[in-house]
Amino acid sequence: MSDQNTPAVSFLNVPFEVTQRQVNKFVGWTALGLPVALAAITLFLPICFMTSISHFYYTPVGGDILVGSLTVIGAIMLLFYRYKGTDDQRHAHNRLNARLAKLAGLCALGVAFAPTSGLGCGYEGQASRFLIHATTFGVPDGAPELNFNVPGAFALGTLVNDLNTLLGLDGVLHTIFGAIHYASAAVMFAILGYFSFFVFTAVQTSDALENGEITEVKKLRNRIYRVAGALIFLAIAALVAKFGIEYFLKDNALGFKIWWNGLYLTFIFEAIGLISFGISWLVKARIFGWFEDVSHDASASLAT
Repeated sequence: MSDQNTPAVSFLNVPFEVTQRQVNKFVGWTALGLPVALAAITLFLPICFMTSISHFYYTPVGGDILVGSLTVIGAIMLLFYRYKGTDDQRHAHNRLNARLAKLAGLCALGVAFAPTSGLGCGYEGQASRFLIHATTFGVPDGAPELNFNVPGAFALGTLVNDLNTLLGLDGVLHTIFGAIHYASAAVMFAILGYFSFFVFTAVQTSDALENGEITEVKKLRNRIYRVAGALIFLAIAALVAKFGIEYFLKDNALGFKIWWNGLYLTFIFEAIGLISFGISWLVKARIFGWFEDVSHDASASLAT
């Protein structure tokens, strides 16, 4: 995650190369594109716009995109980033940050492979059909027939591909799976926010300094990193507040849940977190040339 464009790894007769910036760019585009792609498929497929990004796990195509994206991000962070040999806590590549990057990758895999529970689909009509096993129907009074095409009809049943249902998990294991999913998501976003706000803003190359001061380009990057980090922390805070309100209201939380889900606020805040994460890593990869430092003094010392 260095600011430096490290030399490409080259292999004899292998027609590709990998640099750290290319990896950062790939992770950034994947994170930014995930919520966009999930929202887009609802325009072309007869599926719900799910109340959360995690609930797209249960949709055709959307589940592939979700699990595939999180798996790629998780594998890269878990396996590619490593300890660079310094324990200086001021250095971006200290042992703590290397371990946090790996933990974030592990948590991304936890989000992907310990899916959330619940229907996640408040849509009435044809789009609900793929979710339901042994479907029963509820229709408005006076409707001529029981089917999805009746305006206002809705489906009742169980998620046909709910992992907990397929494995026959009891209440305890169901709760454990849910805890793994939510804890993984919270820890992953917290670490990503930390990297954006605190790690990426550190001066890691001599080119980011001019006469001992941070260059204007580095200041610009840092402003973007801090805004992205703040938005990630905002998303975490909003989702924690949502769970806190539901816990406080308990049996009286139905109205709040209907209001929250009706505005797709979980999806929105998760999307804010992922897009901020993606933008932060794309800036780190110098996606545009004007984010690049200009070497002004090759003899300058590497700052920590």
